[in-house]
Amino acid sequence: MRHFIQVLCLSFAMGSGSVVLADAAQDYQRALIAYKNKDYATTLRLLEPLAEQGNLLAQSRLGVMYRNARGVQKDLNKAIQLFTMAATQGDAAAQDDLGVMYRDGEGVQKDLNKAMQLFTMAAEQDYIPSQANLGWMYQAGLGVNKDLSKALKLNTEAAKQDNAVAQNNLGTMYITGEGVKQDKKKAVLWYTKAAKQGYDLGQYNLAVRYANGEGVKQDKSKAVLWYTKAAKQGYAPAQQALKELNTK
Repeated sequence: MRHFIQVLCLSFAMGSGSVVLADAAQDYQRALIAYKNKDYATTLRLLEPLAEQGNLLAQSRLGVMYRNARGVQKDLNKAIQLFTMAATQGDAAAQDDLGVMYRDGEGVQKDLNKAMQLFTMAAEQDYIPSQANLGWMYQAGLGVNKDLSKALKLNTEAAKQDNAVAQNNLGTMYITGEGVKQDKKKAVLWYTKAAKQGYDLGQYNLAVRYANGEGVKQDKSKAVLWYTKAAKQGYAPAQQALKELNTK
C-alpha cells in the first residue's frame, strides 16, 4: 500500500512538473513576442520570474535587455551576472554575448583568453555568431596564435549562413590576401553581402572600395551612400570619411 502511494505521489509530482515546464515555455514565448513588439514592460514582467527560477533562456534574454537598456536602465554588471548564469548552463547565445564583453572589455576587465573560451564553447554548439567571432580571433591573432586556415574555415561556414560579421571578415581576407589568394572582386562581393544586412563595418569597407576603385569601378556617389549608412549607425571612421569628402 505504501509503495502504491509513493508511486502515485511520484506520478503526480512528474505531472505537475510537466505543467510547470509547459507554463514556463508559454511565458517565455509570450515574452519573445512582447520583446519583438517593443513591449518591454511585459517582457520584463514575464522574464524576471523565469530567470529567478533558473531558466537559462530567460536569463540570457534579460541580460540582453540590461546590456542594451531595453525597458530597463543600462546595467552592465547585471547583464554580466545574467549572461554568466545562462552561459554556465550551456546557453550558446549567452556564451557569445559574454565573450564579446570580455573581448571588448565592456563592463568587465578585458580578457581575450576568456573570450576565446566562451566563443569556442558556443561555436562547438554550431552557434553561427560565435563561429564568426572565433574566426576573427584567429584571423587577427587575438588571445590566440594567428591561424588563417582556422579563420578561413570558421568565417566561411558562418558567412554561407548569412552572418554579416563573417562575411565582412572574409572580405578582409580577400582584400589583403591573408590566408587566401588575393581577390579584390571577391572581397567586394562579401563586403556587399555584409553591408546589405546593415553591418556598419561592412558598409564602411564597401564604401572604401568604391572610393578607391578596389575590386569595383570607382564610384564616389556609392562611396558616399555606404559611408552615410555606416555613419548613421555611429561608426566614427565613416563619419570622418564623410567629413573629409565634404571638404574636398
